[in-house]
Amino acid sequence: MTVYLEAACDAARWVSAADVDGPYLYSGASGIVIFHLELYEATGDPAFRDAADAGGRRLLDALETIDAQSPCGLYDGAAGLAFAFGELAERVDPEYRSALARVTGRLQSRARRVGRGVLWNDSADVFGGTSGIGLLLLYAARGLGDPALADLAIDAGVGLVDGGHFRPAGMVNFSHGAAGVSYFLATLFRETRDVRFKSAAVAGAERLLAMAVTTDGGCVIRHHEPGPDEPPLYYLGWCHGPAGVARLFYRMAQIGGEASWLDWVRRCARSIVTRGVPEMQTPGLWNNAGQCCGLAGIADFFFQLHAVSGDRSDRDFGERVARAVLARRDQVAGGLRWTHAEHRARPDDLEAQAGYMQGAAGIGAMLVHADACARGRPLSIRFPDSPW
Repeated sequence: MTVYLEAACDAARWVSAADVDGPYLYSGASGIVIFHLELYEATGDPAFRDAADAGGRRLLDALETIDAQSPCGLYDGAAGLAFAFGELAERVDPEYRSALARVTGRLQSRARRVGRGVLWNDSADVFGGTSGIGLLLLYAARGLGDPALADLAIDAGVGLVDGGHFRPAGMVNFSHGAAGVSYFLATLFRETRDVRFKSAAVAGAERLLAMAVTTDGGCVIRHHEPGPDEPPLYYLGWCHGPAGVARLFYRMAQIGGEASWLDWVRRCARSIVTRGVPEMQTPGLWNNAGQCCGLAGIADFFFQLHAVSGDRSDRDFGERVARAVLARRDQVAGGLRWTHAEHRARPDDLEAQAGYMQGAAGIGAMLVHADACARGRPLSIRFPDSPW
């Protein structure tokens, strides 16, 4: 067992005893289920399978409390529960398929027909809006063999392309912006071959390239439109940085075949490497070790890139970041945890969280991936918004 996998197991001990922030994927029980499934796949230890199953049973209880006012999103709502149930059905107990069907049935009933498409809320993004929910519906359509779910995802895409449901906001990168919306549309083209979706995805990707900073041979896109006396802010992680927007460029290569899209993936990686990560912090990469904004998400990007490229330098850089994450760990009686600042604007608000996108579960999952790369094993669980 490598040092990475040992640390991931120690993180799981702490996570199992920590307070959990609700049932959802971002910071709650759904993400912890995914982490335990990753550990079970990596170690074969039935204790992790049992922990995932126990978490799944708690999610079934939580499902009873989700009502018409509960969020629907992938990372902040019911769609994330559906993802956890789908992975549990595949890896633990096929009976979880019925829970997956229940959640997707609720997503179907919550979809509002507006003009030429459907909406669940006022957001188009991957995090909590139409694009993330649509990606989950495509995932569930495959898992359940239910074409009606794919049809609903297509209707969501039609609303984004033809119905005016996508109103670009100040943030443009993957989790809350046009990069994630374009990724969903490109994925719809891959599923349907409907050229409307490809055209819209290409247009969205090209608009992002038009605002990217590329002078150093890299590719990084501002977090938001700065004010007149405000310097531009560049994140580096999954949420608003090149580690996330590279997903769009890789998906574009998958649907179009143009080699230039793969070059933009490489440019995204270069923008991270040349900014002194992981030894240096930047205004857009602060004291954060997590999957969303921080080092774990960056390391995972390079491990995923290595998995598709076979380039040893990708693995080496990912391991360099992973070692930096290990150096930041807190060894406590209950295992391993990481204390950091979730929010850039509140750098003194330090907390050790258990969840996936900002806590020990997601950091532990990254360490599982580091172990897989070090041993030449495939990365197992793929999120609905991942092209790798």
